[in-house]
Amino acid sequence: MNRRLWTTGTYFALLLVLIGLGIGLALYSQRQAMAAPDQAPSWQQQMLTQYTQTLAVVQDAEQRAFLEAKMAPLQTQEAARQQALAHVAPTKPADPNALRPPEPLAVQQVSREPGILEGVAAPVSPDDFTTLNAWQGEVDGRWVRVFAGAHTYQPEQGALIVLPEGAAVETWVEGPAGAGALRVVAVLDAKLLIEAADGSHLIFDVRANILAPAVP
Repeated sequence: MNRRLWTTGTYFALLLVLIGLGIGLALYSQRQAMAAPDQAPSWQQQMLTQYTQTLAVVQDAEQRAFLEAKMAPLQTQEAARQQALAHVAPTKPADPNALRPPEPLAVQQVSREPGILEGVAAPVSPDDFTTLNAWQGEVDGRWVRVFAGAHTYQPEQGALIVLPEGAAVETWVEGPAGAGALRVVAVLDAKLLIEAADGSHLIFDVRANILAPAVP
C-alpha cells in the first residue's frame, strides 16, 4: 500500500516537473521570438553605416555637409525607434512619414567651379559604387555632376553616375563590359573624355547621356 502511494506520489511529482519545464520552455521561446526582430539592424542603422563609411573617404567639405544633412533625420528616426522598443507596447510615430525610407538622392549643392574633381565620392552607398573622380559643370543652363568609377563588388564593370541639379534620382551609365573602372581625363564642351582601367577611351555626351568609344 505504501509502495503504491509512493509510486503514485513520485509520478505526480514528475508530472509537475514536466509541466513546469514545458511552461518554462514556452516562455523562453516566446521571449526569443520577441527579441529576434531587435537583433537585426534597422534600415536606418544600415543607411547610417553606409553614410558613415562614405564620410570616411570624402574630403570635400560641402559633400560632407550634404551627407551629414542626410544622416541627421536618420539619426532622429533611429533614436525614436530605440525609445519605442524600450516600451512594452510601442506607440505609433506622431509623424506618419517618420519610418518611410529616405527619398532618392538629389544633386549635391556644392561650389560652382566647373572642372574635374579629385578626392570626391558619389552620394550613394560605397557598397554599390567606388568613385575614382568626378566632373561638374553647367549644361544647357543646368548644373550637372558626373561621378566616374566602378561597381564596388564588380570592379571590372565601370560606370558613371549622373546627378543633374533638381533631379529626383541619379542616373547610372554602364561602361564597356570588362573594361574596368572609369575615370574622367578631359573635357570638351559638354563631352567628357573617359579612360577605362584597360586603357581604352570613351566619350560621354552629357546632354544625351550616351557613352561611346572614342573615335581616333
